[in-house]
Amino acid sequence: SLSRGRSWQAWRSNADIADVVLSADVNIGTLESSVQTAIMLRYGNDLRSTYASSLLGSSRASNPFSINGGWFVYTAIGAGYTFHQIFFDGNTFTDSRSIDYDPERIGVTTGIAYSWNNWSLTLAVVDANLLESDETLDSATQFGTFTIGWGG
Repeated sequence: SLSRGRSWQAWRSNADIADVVLSADVNIGTLESSVQTAIMLRYGNDLRSTYASSLLGSSRASNPFSINGGWFVYTAIGAGYTFHQIFFDGNTFTDSRSIDYDPERIGVTTGIAYSWNNWSLTLAVVDANLLESDETLDSATQFGTFTIGWGG
């Protein structure tokens, strides 16, 4: 698997209490090949030092986080396209089981990130695919996340 992502602050208020973060992500590999982009609006403090963590929002594994006693609330909308996902499409080298799904996706996330000392806590609510038409898959794209981080 080869992945590359980038995020940047497209706009930041003079007081550094609000910003707009853009991100883009490309994945090429056996498990998944996909592209996605997102825009995130944040309000809080110490935003300059944490905008890169917005790339974490593209997976279920983690959330954007805050550091150095900062906090922020955020809302993001993202769009993507999946060329291949082994868990849905099956094996690429031989014929195997697969299911139908919408390769295009538009998702939204809203949450809050807070940090103290060396700890960070983020809570978020996600609808990872507003376009999903299959009710079974639709329920799998709506979830909440809770991330605890520690940096020594």
